[in-house]
Amino acid sequence: MSTSTGNTPSQAEPGAEAAEGSSRRPAAAQASPTASSPPGPSTQDRAHRPGTDRYLRDRLEQYKSESTPAHGSTLAFRAYTFASQSQAVKALDDFLDKFPPSTTPSDSTSKHIWICAADRQGFGPRDVEEDRMKLAIARAGKEMSDLKFAFDGIDSDDRIPLRASISRGRSKAQRKSALARRLEEDVLPGLAMEGGLLTGKWLWFRAPSHVDYLTRSLARSIVYGPLSKLKRARVHTLKVSCSDQTRDGEHLVALYYDDVWDRTASREIVECVIEQHGLSRSAAKADLWSVLGLHSKHWSTIAPSIYTFDSLVPRDVQDDLLYVYDRQNPARPSVDLNGSGNAMERHRDHSGTITARLKASGLPRQAAFAAQQVKADLNDFALSITIATEVSCRGSGRQSADDCQSYRWNGSIAAGS
Repeated sequence: MSTSTGNTPSQAEPGAEAAEGSSRRPAAAQASPTASSPPGPSTQDRAHRPGTDRYLRDRLEQYKSESTPAHGSTLAFRAYTFASQSQAVKALDDFLDKFPPSTTPSDSTSKHIWICAADRQGFGPRDVEEDRMKLAIARAGKEMSDLKFAFDGIDSDDRIPLRASISRGRSKAQRKSALARRLEEDVLPGLAMEGGLLTGKWLWFRAPSHVDYLTRSLARSIVYGPLSKLKRARVHTLKVSCSDQTRDGEHLVALYYDDVWDRTASREIVECVIEQHGLSRSAAKADLWSVLGLHSKHWSTIAPSIYTFDSLVPRDVQDDLLYVYDRQNPARPSVDLNGSGNAMERHRDHSGTITARLKASGLPRQAAFAAQQVKADLNDFALSITIATEVSCRGSGRQSADDCQSYRWNGSIAAGS
């Protein structure tokens, strides 16, 4: 969380007036009306200005449309319209057979293929809720405007150096980065949670040759499979771009859930899609970020995503989960953490062995026992394997190198021996 520096005006760094937001923004000068004055903005232009009711209604509709198909869309499957799960399952397969994303173009009702889960609640016409959401969007928009004003003030202040120094203080880039991080980490998430702007999505991009399989796998999962049975997270919608809406030849695949700000729920989804669907390398984006137009090249430098797989689940755990998937789905090997290759290539090192990392708690004999367990687990691979077990000291406080040493045990075991 951001904290105040406690500087008095005389102690503030150059450009602080511009960096502190709109509270010190000077009032706009009022020009005297003359015959030569240009005409004012039209009624339509004024209606679409940030902060107007028309503008906020449009932004709210944009927020809702991120995760909700248009009413009457022919490219949307809604599991909640069926009386039983068995009917929904049969209808889902028929729908995906009829509308595979790789060959289905967009139409007048949608640019995406939609799959909505059975418990999809959507957004109700509750005025109080909508007013709260519009207020949060308005405040978020104002914060972005204030940030832009502060950036302009920093850029135009010649007293602020381009490079940081002891004598002149922080650089322009450092000051702008600090303001952006405050918005990204504290202000905007707080407004989103206060206003109920909670929805978000995990994103992937897939080539036409792979998108149909992934769509069917995730669609079944949110309707009646693993993603429909999570303890905390509620995954409710799958959205896949149509064949004529690809970007750089790849389809966007978006998996929506109720609360992107719930870190535990987000981690639960990550672990599920890795172990059950063999997916990796994704980022989560809040729908509020989409409404604000935040992307990787945005002027604010605010990160376009709020999580990645690596920020929620350690790499070694991801690798273990992918290994479980590969054992259960030999015909559909997962893609590795670097985006290429299958399971065997991921585990194989340059000498043609499979490396299995184990964590033991103390003694060499325990490491040897763990190695035998891995040998049994990998017994079906007709390859040699190398077992490397790292045992680290668990002591607390400051200890000498002699008191806290790292022990490494290596052994080569031929699979099937």
